[in-house]
Amino acid sequence: MIPFVAEDMTGITYSSNELRGKVVVLNLWGTFCKPCILEMPELNRLKQSYAEKDVVFVSMSPEDKPIIKKFLKKHVFDFIILPGSAHYMKDFGNTVPQTILIDRVGIVREVHIGTMPVKVSSDEKGEKMYEFRSDDLKAKIDQLLSEQQID
Repeated sequence: MIPFVAEDMTGITYSSNELRGKVVVLNLWGTFCKPCILEMPELNRLKQSYAEKDVVFVSMSPEDKPIIKKFLKKHVFDFIILPGSAHYMKDFGNTVPQTILIDRVGIVREVHIGTMPVKVSSDEKGEKMYEFRSDDLKAKIDQLLSEQQID
């Protein structure tokens, strides 16, 4: 895992060292990224489905707290949000959205650039509807959870 120490939206400090021993789902996003926003409801459901498991859901955005705070008044994102993280995100190429799976030892095991797979359809009014599929991501998280931690 890329070493980091960053403060979340509420002022709690998180570090990569503290997350060792847990599976980490790291999402890179921005308020300016429509695909990031569209997949948020499915990412929130994914987080809820692991509420009782040893998984931590963290997100990094290059934007500052005030911009994200304003965004969160209209959108729900249940991950731990680490604003102002551009200097950490650059190590992953600054592409958003991006979802990174990190094992209990801190090794990056999966980097997915772009949104989760999505089925796009139209409703009766012709409005686009997006149905994101997190099954593959769930299978990979479950695999990481099933692995024994070896230090």
